[in-house]
Amino acid sequence: MRKQGGISFGERATSACIGALFGALIGAALVWLWGVYSQTLGPGHGVAHPVHWVLSAAAALAAYGLVRGSHVGSLVGDILSGLFEFERQDREIDIPIWLAVFFWACVVAAVVWWLG
Repeated sequence: MRKQGGISFGERATSACIGALFGALIGAALVWLWGVYSQTLGPGHGVAHPVHWVLSAAAALAAYGLVRGSHVGSLVGDILSGLFEFERQDREIDIPIWLAVFFWACVVAAVVWWLG
């Protein structure tokens, strides 16, 4: 039964199942990109527990689908778009020099404060 303006239980359950399915696929893609080969990251770094990655991604997206309903589709699309964009990038990341100087100044200040 659907309340006015609410999400029905059926929609939540369906969205949770869809989120779990796509979450497992995204988890498998992350295992491949991190553990085997990524165009951007280079050769794999070895994934100790690939099943943990797959199950974690599936559980996270299933929970999101259960809470937010059909909005899980937008999140899955955003995640996949981000993965494709990350892998498509074939240039070095340009960081503004002022940001790099600010970052390293903060690191040096933190080390001096910690040691002093």
